[in-house]
Amino acid sequence: MPTDAREYARRLWGALNAALALVVVGYGAVFVFLVLALGTDHSEVAAAEWLRPWAIGALGGLATALLAGRYDRRYLPWTAALVLAGVCAAPLLTAHFDTPAAPLVVPLAVSIVWHARAGRHAERRTPRYAVLTGVLVTVMALTVVGAAVGHVVLASRSTPEYAAMRSDPLAAERLPGLALRFDWSQDNTTPFGMRSPAQVSRSWTITDGSTTAAKIAELEALAERHEWAVAEDPVFCGWRKSIAGHPLCLVIRSGQSPDEVVVEITGGRAAPSAS
Repeated sequence: MPTDAREYARRLWGALNAALALVVVGYGAVFVFLVLALGTDHSEVAAAEWLRPWAIGALGGLATALLAGRYDRRYLPWTAALVLAGVCAAPLLTAHFDTPAAPLVVPLAVSIVWHARAGRHAERRTPRYAVLTGVLVTVMALTVVGAAVGHVVLASRSTPEYAAMRSDPLAAERLPGLALRFDWSQDNTTPFGMRSPAQVSRSWTITDGSTTAAKIAELEALAERHEWAVAEDPVFCGWRKSIAGHPLCLVIRSGQSPDEVVVEITGGRAAPSAS
């Protein structure tokens, strides 16, 4: 192949690598956008769940950048950008995402390194334009990541109403003779500007052999001991209480299964004086 044609093919190859990397980062950006648009759940921060795949992705991006930079120094200023691409790619390789971009991640990293190796004699020093572009991309990446981290840190703080709900013994993560089945608890969110109120809502499986009626009676006695007052609406607000000035409603009911009970605490319009 003539030299000009070979160089053209190599440039086309590099452009394709860049385009695929943007696709991977784009999937990560869409994920972040949806999280922000749907509203952060104040009760839980998903960092604990995602920390390991994020770390693996970041290490993968760093390894790709260092290996590529060993052969072609033009890749070194893009280290931060490739680390960010690795972080965005990590969810694509887990069971949480089933997208067309997932099969591209590992071949893309191999292709980037191979591309750098194929042109290792082309650049023995880092050109100024590569440095400037790499710095610009790095600053933009760190700005976006910093804004996202700041949003998560601020939005993950519990609101006073949700903190009041969670302080009640009926909102405990362990209840006598019960095993947690499902947890729908969440703080106030505003998905796409539509407010979703805070609630502590859990489904429990009876584990001590009690009947559903007996377990509901036991939980109602527990509620009465903790100063919940019987209210007029057993469907939406069977019990009322005020904690730290926040009126709350409690519902204790049977679930869909014979051995299931549901305990739900929500905000109330009115309540007795603070306990």
